[in-house]
Amino acid sequence: MAKEKIICSNCGRKVLYEAKRLGSPEVSCGICKKITPVAARAVAKFVRTAPRKLRLVADLVRGKKVKDALALLKFTPKQAARVLLKVVESAKANAENTYQMDSERLVISGIYVDGGPSLKRFMPRAMGRAAGIKKRSSHITVKLEQKAGSGAIQPKEERSSDRKKRALASKKGAKKADVKKTKIGAADGTKS
Repeated sequence: MAKEKIICSNCGRKVLYEAKRLGSPEVSCGICKKITPVAARAVAKFVRTAPRKLRLVADLVRGKKVKDALALLKFTPKQAARVLLKVVESAKANAENTYQMDSERLVISGIYVDGGPSLKRFMPRAMGRAAGIKKRSSHITVKLEQKAGSGAIQPKEERSSDRKKRALASKKGAKKADVKKTKIGAADGTKS
């Protein structure tokens, strides 16, 4: 049985989680009695590709369904796409085997590309000088969550202030229409 410590999102305490015994992608914190969703993840460290190049491809798949992200990465003509494809497949396998999540409802909730150590080399230049070269490496983290229903991340609800502004605008529009009707009716000598 795989035991893992995760942090409760409600109270911040560490919770010991046994994936095989519970068989559910949610954890109940014993102190605050709230349910914390578990995210399956995979990490690739010391990847010999610059973070800037990997982030271009990572931005393509962030927030997408895993099935769609895998198809997109397979046909992206960049070397970074092959590396990210392996990490996303690994995270999907972790979600299915460790947390018993449904692969059809998995969504990439987070994908991070951090800088790793740089190899320092030099390039000979004119008149006996040397120019430095940094061969950068990366650490890639992919987090998957199981979403209810269709599996796509739902857009954030509009803020209450935006709703209030929209409601005020529609009321003002209705008042202007009433005023125009009365002016037209006043020319005939009757009120509408």
